Amino acid sequence: MQLLERVPPEQLERIINVWGRIEALMFLHRPTALVADVLGVDLSIARTLIAILITMALSFSFMFVSRPSSRKSLSGGLGVFLLVYAYGVRSLYCVALACLCYALLLLGIDKSQLPRAFRPFRVVRLRYVTAFTWLLAFGFLNYVQLNKYLSWSVAGWTLDYSGPLMVFVQKITMLAHNIEDGKKMKSDPTSLTPRQRRYAISSMPKLSEYVAYVFFFPSVMFGPNFEFADFRTFLMTKKLPSDKPRENRMRAIGKNFAIALCLIPVAALSFNHFNASTLSDPAFLTSSLVWKAVAIKVVCVMFRVKYYFAWIMSDAFCAAAGFGLHEVDGRYVYGKYSNIDIVHFETTPDVRTVTGAWNRGTNRWLKYYIYDRVPAPRAVRTLMTYLMSALWHGFFPGYYVFFLAMALGTFTHRALRKAFRPLVAARSRYVMWIYVITGCVITNVYVEFVESAFALMRLAPILDLWAAVYYIPVIGAVALLLVATLVSRSRKTRAEVEKKDE
Repeated sequence: MQLLERVPPEQLERIINVWGRIEALMFLHRPTALVADVLGVDLSIARTLIAILITMALSFSFMFVSRPSSRKSLSGGLGVFLLVYAYGVRSLYCVALACLCYALLLLGIDKSQLPRAFRPFRVVRLRYVTAFTWLLAFGFLNYVQLNKYLSWSVAGWTLDYSGPLMVFVQKITMLAHNIEDGKKMKSDPTSLTPRQRRYAISSMPKLSEYVAYVFFFPSVMFGPNFEFADFRTFLMTKKLPSDKPRENRMRAIGKNFAIALCLIPVAALSFNHFNASTLSDPAFLTSSLVWKAVAIKVVCVMFRVKYYFAWIMSDAFCAAAGFGLHEVDGRYVYGKYSNIDIVHFETTPDVRTVTGAWNRGTNRWLKYYIYDRVPAPRAVRTLMTYLMSALWHGFFPGYYVFFLAMALGTFTHRALRKAFRPLVAARSRYVMWIYVITGCVITNVYVEFVESAFALMRLAPILDLWAAVYYIPVIGAVALLLVATLVSRSRKTRAEVEKKDE
């Protein structure tokens, strides 16, 4: 402040005006305000729509760039540009996290591979570097999310700048493990799973590769995450595979666009009429139980639509750029790293499949980099994975209530499958159909009920809503878990008795 007081007022005003012009140019204030006025929407929504159009145009043009060095530069540079446009100064959080984690990863490689500026530092063991990377990435993310929690308001919708940061944490921690696995490949390859050996990285990525990977512009706004080894192959390979039939790229993009266009009016309804505040309305809480069940279902579906839209558009961006091609049933199709299959998610017969079908990129990260790497019993790993997922989402109590309830649902599903699946499988196919349909209905009711906690976020309205429906789904899940456990034990005891009689 004392330094600013010494600056003449005329010069200070000139500096402010120059900075204002630079900011307006970088963040495209005037075009964004014009679009918002024409469409009659909030600036955040206008900024999102413009960012989507820019990303799609850039993704199409990316296919015509053949030189790997140019593809790296465009991938990272355009990603930074989109972040700056969409989130303004807050995009510096993403840049800072990426820089800090890269500097930390450098400390775990051989001194001969280090840049000269880092050679005076003592090289840290890679397993410690991986652990420190987790701590740094999660600590940074949690700091941002704590600020978000303390300043949260129910008024309106804004483009959440913590979203890209969450994906950055996934990418960076995945990369840290891949580098560590690359070192294990040389010393003890048998300690790695086939998947870990496939994605292991033998050398530290160059800065240009790292920036291109973390800031890859088709996925920088809405995800998904992806493996560095696949991305490196994509950067270095211009020609698409031609040895087998391949899905038409324009058809894949058009399909995603058609789905996204159908979701837009549904999203508009969710913002204006069927939002989470409906579930905390006193008039709603005193309505009939049937109406509460219907309303919870509608509100939760509407709540998911914004995620559907973002992930479907991300699939379109990646397909336009030529990324995500993989082999399925003898032909190459796009969508290897797709985050959602809407039909599969909405019609799934059990809780385990629900968790695997929703935000599939995050589920791959949780499974392969947390669940599979924690040396603990299965139940402990499951609970720890759900808790890590809640911590990754933020500090709202609703996240922890939701994931703990989903853990209960997962334990119940396992117990029911173990107890009753063999009995049903021995019956006719009609009994199996009844079993599957009943599972679909129960799963749907339970998931929609616990998802209301994710939508409401705050603890008080969650408890009010659950009390209004008498905690029936949670009590039912606990009861089914106990029944299934007793049935399994009785079958085990009966089998042991029969074995002794023989």
